[in-house]
Amino acid sequence: MKPMIRKRKEGLVGKIQMAPMIDVVFQLLIFFLVASEVRPTEADFKTNIPGGIRQRTPKVEAKEAYRVYLRNLDPEGKAVEVSLNNEVLPGDAFKELEKRLRSVQEKQNMVLVIDGAPTVRVRFIANALDSAVAAEVPAIAFAKPRT
Repeated sequence: MKPMIRKRKEGLVGKIQMAPMIDVVFQLLIFFLVASEVRPTEADFKTNIPGGIRQRTPKVEAKEAYRVYLRNLDPEGKAVEVSLNNEVLPGDAFKELEKRLRSVQEKQNMVLVIDGAPTVRVRFIANALDSAVAAEVPAIAFAKPRT
């Protein structure tokens, strides 16, 4: 269909057709909706304990090494069981971990090793690390990753 052209006293004036412009806008909208990618938040990625760089225990003469082990309680990895030296921590495990690490008498020669199942989410490892830092543990290490 040709655009209607009317004559005015000043000259020719064209009329803009809206239907083709609306079609193009909707095609662009559909293209960008299909081409875009929805990503989950970073905290929900299932990843292994850090291990890209060779892990070493800090050079501290340790009288006693403490081991924190994290294990998934459900297949989706939304809850973990935290144990300190093979003793499962009750209640809010990360606060209890901080409390027990604070109560250690000889922190000067203490090494805390954070270990866990390969499917434990990074946020739980970060929570254990935060508890250790809050308890002012002088040396923290990660266990060798498991596959």
